[in-house]
Amino acid sequence: MARDKWRHPAETIAFFGICPDDFVIEGGPGAGWYTEILAPYVGVEGRYGAVAYEYEMYKAFLLDPSPERLAEIKAWPDKFPGEVDAEYALSIPAIAFSFRQVPKDIIGQVDVMLMLREMHNYYRVEGENDFLEQTLKDIYAMLKPGGVFGVIQHRAPEDADGLAASGAYGYLKQSTMIAAIENAGFVLEASSEINANPADRGRDAFEAEGLMGIVWRLPPRLFYKDRRKADFLAIGESDRMTLRFTKPALSDE
Repeated sequence: MARDKWRHPAETIAFFGICPDDFVIEGGPGAGWYTEILAPYVGVEGRYGAVAYEYEMYKAFLLDPSPERLAEIKAWPDKFPGEVDAEYALSIPAIAFSFRQVPKDIIGQVDVMLMLREMHNYYRVEGENDFLEQTLKDIYAMLKPGGVFGVIQHRAPEDADGLAASGAYGYLKQSTMIAAIENAGFVLEASSEINANPADRGRDAFEAEGLMGIVWRLPPRLFYKDRRKADFLAIGESDRMTLRFTKPALSDE
């Protein structure tokens, strides 16, 4: 709850139009901060599921992952649903899977797909791969016509360049994000400043001290530990774009 002041879950859920009877898929739940909100919210009348990056993408963006970490990643789709089911009273058991392995029975069935602070990792490994293209294809396929694709992403200024806007520091330009998703066939329905934080817009102020403007310098990660900790705590969490896209509805023709 202490992080609600930065993440605004009630306002964000309302902006994305999520209803208690929706089928919602959460992308990359990690430790499950949003899972604790979404699973009980849709768990009685609706359905909750989760999807992770494909295995090869994890190997691409994780720095020298240990065999144990890779084993955890492989085991996650089988392990995560049981953990969610044990924690929350779900009327329909949770599901979990990886991109490129979308269950056939949910194609065209999902009301809302969420990618929350996840998209920069695709740009960190951009090059000779189709990870982003395939992920967006999978999301498009999962959603019902008219379904919502909700994105929250650490935001770089529109005049940023180099590493500051490449995803390497965790930030992307809003225009970059919109262009990529629209190119995959989605329609931008609305944007919101719910999760904006103007205090996180002077990221080069500490570079003279060797403190790069990476998103992980801020809470909750506090990458630099005690170095300028009070300043980073005062800034709070990152400046974030909040975007609502839709999959076009079927034509009446």
